[in-house]
Amino acid sequence: MRSHPLECRPAAYVTPEGFEDESFTYVYDTSLLTNGQDYQNLVVPIDPSESFILRRVEMGAPLMYPQSNSTVGKYRIRDRLGRYLSQPVAPGTFGLGTTWSRAMVPEIPYYGGGQLRFDLFNIQNRTTTGSLGTDSAPQSQCLFHGVLRRKIRPGQPREVPPFKRQWYAQVHYVNINWPGFYQSGPILVRYNDIRRFQFQMDDYDFELYGMHFRNAFFDTPQPPGPLGQSPNADVAAVLYDPYLKARSSGPILGEYMDTRLSLSQMAAGFGAASPITNAKPYGVAYCPPILYPASGILTMDIQSLCWPEDIPTYIEIVLLGALRIPRK
Repeated sequence: MRSHPLECRPAAYVTPEGFEDESFTYVYDTSLLTNGQDYQNLVVPIDPSESFILRRVEMGAPLMYPQSNSTVGKYRIRDRLGRYLSQPVAPGTFGLGTTWSRAMVPEIPYYGGGQLRFDLFNIQNRTTTGSLGTDSAPQSQCLFHGVLRRKIRPGQPREVPPFKRQWYAQVHYVNINWPGFYQSGPILVRYNDIRRFQFQMDDYDFELYGMHFRNAFFDTPQPPGPLGQSPNADVAAVLYDPYLKARSSGPILGEYMDTRLSLSQMAAGFGAASPITNAKPYGVAYCPPILYPASGILTMDIQSLCWPEDIPTYIEIVLLGALRIPRK
């Protein structure tokens, strides 16, 4: 059996019988950590209600800046028993054909109520500045991608009418007219101002595989730079499923929510509809995909990371996935 190019798992992967998986990302904000330092036994608490299966880690932001396309620091992850899974390793080299996110093969389980522990060495948080260049703030995260796994509740499974998939992209725009930072004397403070937006789905069930964020005022999307304002780093977001359950433990920087797509994948499915011009070797891929019902609502909480001098601005959000077209 072949997997579709958007799949982030091998074709042989199956959810164990009697269980169901739900894509989820744990977020660790490193912006309060000091550059050049080592940190051991950093902790991500696992929700006690369900186990977490780690598939991929994304460590580029605190380990590869301020130098563009070069590795600065290293990381090391522990399993649920606290055992090291490797020696300290570099996240990789940023650029086409390479990646600073790494797949976990085989997948690593963490039980509900447990801890995911990891170490960072010689971190270098990325710093962003406003267009006036007078202030700056760290803006970096470690992401742990995987699935929440739970037992299926007793009862007959719902029958799904036959359908065919048609690959599809939906485009939405959000007006960011509130700042993300303010100056309090000599201290720069980030607002904790998150606003909710809802997007109308089309007339067919929609499977969401990933998305792309872009500042619509920039003509050419670019990867995040070593310093300065990035054209797609102006927001952080939390995505919700149709039942209003968050699919991450906190807001994810917009540039890191960009789903990885190769040039051939874009040409095959999203070339005309997507604003992406280069492959993105990072980002969230929802696997299993999130199913939104026809004519339903997709809900997203968005946090502004814009400087006061850079608002208002428009963020373009492209939802990448497939329509379920009923078969007659």
